[in-house]
Amino acid sequence: MPLPISMKWFKGYRCALSLTFDDGLRSQLNVAVPLLDRYEFNATFYICPSGDNWKNRFRSWSDVASIGHEIGNHTLSHPCPCNPSENPRGHCLENMTLQEIERDILVAQARIEEIAPRKSYTFAYPCYETEVGRGIERRSYVPIVAKYFIAARAGCELSVCANSPKTCDLYKLLSWRVER
Repeated sequence: MPLPISMKWFKGYRCALSLTFDDGLRSQLNVAVPLLDRYEFNATFYICPSGDNWKNRFRSWSDVASIGHEIGNHTLSHPCPCNPSENPRGHCLENMTLQEIERDILVAQARIEEIAPRKSYTFAYPCYETEVGRGIERRSYVPIVAKYFIAARAGCELSVCANSPKTCDLYKLLSWRVER
C-alpha cells in the first residue's frame, strides 16, 4: 500500500502551469517571448541546435535564457516517426537505436550549453514519441532521458492529460498539444 504523500504548492498556489514551445521558431522570438515578458511569465523553449550555422542561428536564444526562460533539449535532429514521411529508410525514430538517440540528445545538450548561460534541465520528446526501433526491437528511450534531465515532456490523449504531483512520471509528463 502506498504511503500517503502530503504536499503544498509554492506560495500556497493550488496548481502549476508549465508553458513550453518547441523547435526554436522565429515566431517564438518575435511574439511569444515579448508576450511572456510583458506578463512576467517564464517558459521553456525546446530547441534543436542542428546544422552547420547552428551557433549563429541560435544566438538569440542566449538572450532569451538570460532573462529567465529555460532553453530545453529537443534533440539535435528532431527525429519523428517514419510513418507520415512515407520514407521507410529516412532519418526517423524507427530507424534509430538507443545509442543513436542518446548521442543525438548529448550533442544537442553540449550545443545548448554553449549558447545558454543557464543549464537546460528538461527535455521534450520530438513528435511526443518516446521509443526508437520497430517491432520486437522497439525500445523506450525514457531511461536515457532520465539519466540526464530532471523531467521530460511527452504528449497525451485527450482523455488522460493531467499530471498528479503524487504519481506522475517526471520523465514522461503529459502535456496538452497546441499546434499552430
